[in-house]
Amino acid sequence: AARPIKNEGLFTGGKKAITNANWYILLVQPARTPARSLSVRHPEPCSKRGIAGGMLPRLAIFVSRSSAPRRWDLPTFVDAAKTSGFDGVEIALADLGGDEIQQKASADAIRSSELQLIVDISSAQSIATQSPPSPLDHVKTFESQLHGISALGDVVSHVNCTQSGDNRWDVAASAEYLGEVLPLSAQFLEDHRHIGRHGRETDIMGGSPHHLTGISHETNARGILRHHNVVRDLMEILPPIRITSDIQQWHDTCGYQWGFGGNDDDEIEALRIEVVPHIDHIRASLIGTSLGRETIAPHDELWRFVWGRKAKRGVEQVTITPNLQFIDTNVGGDEDKTLWEQTEKVAAFIRCSYDSIRIERPGKK
Repeated sequence: AARPIKNEGLFTGGKKAITNANWYILLVQPARTPARSLSVRHPEPCSKRGIAGGMLPRLAIFVSRSSAPRRWDLPTFVDAAKTSGFDGVEIALADLGGDEIQQKASADAIRSSELQLIVDISSAQSIATQSPPSPLDHVKTFESQLHGISALGDVVSHVNCTQSGDNRWDVAASAEYLGEVLPLSAQFLEDHRHIGRHGRETDIMGGSPHHLTGISHETNARGILRHHNVVRDLMEILPPIRITSDIQQWHDTCGYQWGFGGNDDDEIEALRIEVVPHIDHIRASLIGTSLGRETIAPHDELWRFVWGRKAKRGVEQVTITPNLQFIDTNVGGDEDKTLWEQTEKVAAFIRCSYDSIRIERPGKK
C-alpha cells in the first residue's frame, strides 16, 4: 500500500497543506503500473560486476558545455565529447538554440552522435530583481522550461534544475513552490517516460515507478537547496523531491564538507540516511589550484556512497558531470584547452574510483 504524504506542518503562516488527490496519485502511488511480484529485478546485462560479486550499474560520465573552450560551437563540442569518451553532454536548454526548431536540431545532432543529453533548466527569471520573485513566478518559468524540452525527443535522459527557487525565501515559500513544481514534474515524466528511464530504482514491490526519477533539483547556492539543513527540512515536508548533488555548493555557503574536514560522524550518518536516497544525479564541482587528491577526496566519498546505494536498488545507470572551476591553467597552452584536458583527467579519476567500488552480495544489509 502507498504511504500517505506527511502533511503536518506543511506550510506556516496560514497557508494550506497540499491535499489535492492528483498530488497523492502522481507522487505517492505508481501511476498505471501493472501488478508486480515481490522479487527484485536486476539491471540489464550491460551492468558490470563489482569486486564483491554484485551488479554495478553502468557509469555514465557527462561533460558540461561550460568545460569546453568558448570558441567551440555546439557541433565541435559534441564531436569532442564523443572523441574524449564521454557518455553524454549536459547543456542548458537555451544553449541548444534560440528557438524550438534550433533546439530540436541540436538534440537530433547529439542523438546522431550516440550521446545522451542532460538538459539544464532554471526556475529563475533571466533578469535579476531586488526583491525575490514569488514562488508562482518561479513555477511559471519552470513549467515553460519543461514545455521547451517536450519536443527534444528521447535523447534526453535527465532534466537538472540548476537553480530551483530563490535562496531568499523562507521554508514556507520554498514548500509552496515545490508543492506546485513536483506535481508538474510527475505529470511531465508520466508523459515523457524516456526521461529518467536509466536511473529508476526498484522499489520493495519489485516495480520501478517512472513518475519520480528524471527531474532533479540542484543543491545550488542561489536556490532553495542552498543548505543541507534546509534540504532535510524540505524533504520532511515533501518526500518525493529528487536532488542533483553538488556538495561544493554546500561547502561554499555553510562550510560543510562530506566527511573530510571535521564534520562529525553522527551528522554524516544522518545525511546518508536522509539525503542520499534522494540523489539522482551528481554535479562534481571541483574548485582549487590543482586536481590533487585533497581536491577530490571529499567528493569521492559521497560519490561512492551514492553509487553503492544505487547498485543495491537495481538501477541501470548512474550519472555524474564534472564541473571544474578555478583549476590551475598555468601549465602551458591556453586556458580553455587546459580546462578541457583537466576535465578529461577528472573523468578518468571517476572511472577508476567507480571500478574500485565494493558492493555487498545479495542478502546482506
